[in-house]
Amino acid sequence: MPLDQALLRRVLVTLAALAAYRLAAHLPLSGVDVALLARMSGANASSIDAASIIAVGIMPLVSALVLIETAKLAFPSLMHWQQATPENGASLARISIILALALALAQAVGLTLALEDISGLVFEPGAGFRFTAVATLVSGTVLAIALASIIDRAGLGFGVWFLFLLPTLLELPKAYATQINLVLSGHYPTLAFLIGAAFVVLATAGIVAIMLAGRASGAPPAAKATIETCIWTPLLASIWLPYGLLALGWISNGGGAGSAFTAPTILQIVLMMVLMLGLIAAGYTRSFARADIATPVPPVVVALAVFAVFGGGMLLQRFAIALPFDRSPLVIAVTIAAAIAIAAGLVDRARKAADA
Repeated sequence: MPLDQALLRRVLVTLAALAAYRLAAHLPLSGVDVALLARMSGANASSIDAASIIAVGIMPLVSALVLIETAKLAFPSLMHWQQATPENGASLARISIILALALALAQAVGLTLALEDISGLVFEPGAGFRFTAVATLVSGTVLAIALASIIDRAGLGFGVWFLFLLPTLLELPKAYATQINLVLSGHYPTLAFLIGAAFVVLATAGIVAIMLAGRASGAPPAAKATIETCIWTPLLASIWLPYGLLALGWISNGGGAGSAFTAPTILQIVLMMVLMLGLIAAGYTRSFARADIATPVPPVVVALAVFAVFGGGMLLQRFAIALPFDRSPLVIAVTIAAAIAIAAGLVDRARKAADA
């Protein structure tokens, strides 16, 4: 069928872009002794990644988008301006790229200086190496942005998030294999492994339910808003929640300049998560309302789903239950998969086959 051929072509384009990005991660910076870095870290692949031409990679763009999304949360008029005309949306996209390149430059300088600080790692330290390394690292971010754009235009979409998820997805089989080996050898409780796996399944089901509920509104802008809500709400929660927990631990110990940090109790963690996630969900509702955009999913449902993913994950880890898939990547991966399945008609086909 033509639709299936088009989908296959988009899948192949996406896989080719991801393969190119991963290949670049194995190309070390010029002038760095990769063998020494590997011996120091004890892991060849990870050490090369840390000193590759895309060691900075897509993260500056992710950081830029986080800053812009936080600004939209704080100033709903910015969201209204973005939605007013396509030109405004394109202007904000250009601003995000400019901000990403500025962040990439700052991170590249910091990484270059850090590499030079390691004795013997750089063959010829100095201005020449610094200029070459910084230029290469910033170019690596440009390459990542270009690949993300290719995935958006000719692939499955969500280019930034595909590149962001790639390292986690590549490590996922190893993480599960390690846990299974620990269970079989008796070093990790079977019940803990099953609870962690069940949590991932339930969190996945909850996110998919949100996506399907959002689709019921029908209009493409609402579907886009659903994806935005499902991705950005947990991401912003994951960014701000640790700071809130740190502040809570500091306050619980009396505060003041001489106060030491005390880990918050489980009850305090739950209360802080409810407060932080409630504020984020309320902020999104306010932003959508001020921008005259209907909230595709009730904020209470979103808040409960995010609380289940992040709150449940944190509590499980508090009880020494390891999750093979971290919380933010889990939300992003499932959201993207559900959006692609819905757009490709796979969900409707599955329902028709089940009814038949």
